[in-house]
Amino acid sequence: ISFGPAKMGRTLVTLAKYFSSNEKPSHLTALHITPQTDISPQDAILFERSSFALAKQRAEEIGLELETKYMVANDVTDEISKTIKRKKINLLIVGGAKPLFNERVLGGKLKNIIETVECDVAVLSDGNFKHLQNILLIVEPITEKYLIDYAAVLAKNSKSPIT
Repeated sequence: ISFGPAKMGRTLVTLAKYFSSNEKPSHLTALHITPQTDISPQDAILFERSSFALAKQRAEEIGLELETKYMVANDVTDEISKTIKRKKINLLIVGGAKPLFNERVLGGKLKNIIETVECDVAVLSDGNFKHLQNILLIVEPITEKYLIDYAAVLAKNSKSPIT
């Protein structure tokens, strides 16, 4: 998972649990990147602790192994992409938010991430997510049928119907 606000980290850990298969153990890496600013090393340590506190708490509550990775970087998208390649990540889960001056959730930085990373990307656009109740799967074009496998895992783990 990669997130900005700490609350979103907790939410994405919850969602990530639904993607984990019981047949093989899932490993979850939580990535938080502070865009390069003049940040002191002491502030970076405080940001790291506060950024992951809720995600770590939630992972412990639901029994999910969580590795955290924090960094300060000039290019957030590039660092996410490098981490995905280095760790051989197969699914990136991110939170989406509507920009202040635009209604497009999949614009800006999120659009760059989706176009740059070499793995599947799941975007959660509701920060108030608590648990899955219903799954709507829209598959277009036909080459995207592999998404049905993701939906099946989500449905099994959440005991939720798929439409």
